[in-house]
Amino acid sequence: MRGWVKVELLTSDPARFSALKEVLAGLPGKEPQPYKVEAAGSQPKNALLKLGGVADMDQAAALKGATLFIPESLVPPPADGEYYYYQLEGLKVETESGELVGTLDFVGKTPGNDVYFVQPPGGGEHKLVPALKKAIVSVDLESGLMVVRKDWIV
Repeated sequence: MRGWVKVELLTSDPARFSALKEVLAGLPGKEPQPYKVEAAGSQPKNALLKLGGVADMDQAAALKGATLFIPESLVPPPADGEYYYYQLEGLKVETESGELVGTLDFVGKTPGNDVYFVQPPGGGEHKLVPALKKAIVSVDLESGLMVVRKDWIV
């Protein structure tokens, strides 16, 4: 209503939306565009944002499906052993023996745990790796490498 947009929460701290001054909204296949955050509110599972330049329901509807980005300087550091999706996507994935599985393409959410979708070299069907401590040997963001246990690859 009146240009407010509903945002699906992917954060454990929804209160941080009230501190935002600006976001980037990226629609699939388009360059993200900046929007000033004029006001913020919340619902049980969503944040509500009033964005500058979005004055009515039609303009808000045009942003449906957009991904909102915030400056990395505003992202709180993850806890030890935890990572943000954007940090993992693009990592090279290998088994403990050094066999290349592929590149972590995206992270899927399931009710039980997240799942890493790994694109094999040369294409083909994604390999799936559950985001579980017993499946992941190590993650090294600096070298861009995730090592997984082979018997957990589907």
